[in-house]
Amino acid sequence: MVILHRWRTQGAYSPEISALWNEPMISTFKGMTEWQRAAAMELYYGVIYKHDFIVTHPSRRKADDLFSIDRLPDSIPMRSPDINIEHEIKGRSLTLCNSLQQAPISVTFNRSLPILLFKEINEKVTVNEIIRKLCKDSINNELQQQCLQIIRILYLSDIIHLRIDS
Repeated sequence: MVILHRWRTQGAYSPEISALWNEPMISTFKGMTEWQRAAAMELYYGVIYKHDFIVTHPSRRKADDLFSIDRLPDSIPMRSPDINIEHEIKGRSLTLCNSLQQAPISVTFNRSLPILLFKEINEKVTVNEIIRKLCKDSINNELQQQCLQIIRILYLSDIIHLRIDS
């Protein structure tokens, strides 16, 4: 027996990074199972013709557990090597697009913090180390939460992958 670890192209199945993530839809999505959310997003995009996913043994933790907001600081981000990531930096605006997916996912940030975070991703250091480097002595809980939210959006958009070193 196996269970779904995560969608390989999870951006298309993640309502949190879609235009649908607004009131009152947020509460509707939160009341759905992961399969119901995936089905709703498949209908929303209307272009998913093939489902790619990763399965795991039931005794292993799923991606949602490994890379939850609480666990993100210990993960190591890396830019997705198997996809074409188009990015554009204009002043304080960063737009990243995963253009080779069935449903291309684009995220735009209008602050300098996401640009700095994205530039520091090098497959060697943890999210926590990146945050400490960027924030130096001015780190506070609000700033740390903003950084973690940005990393989560990049992860859900398939712009970056995450790994945990054992």
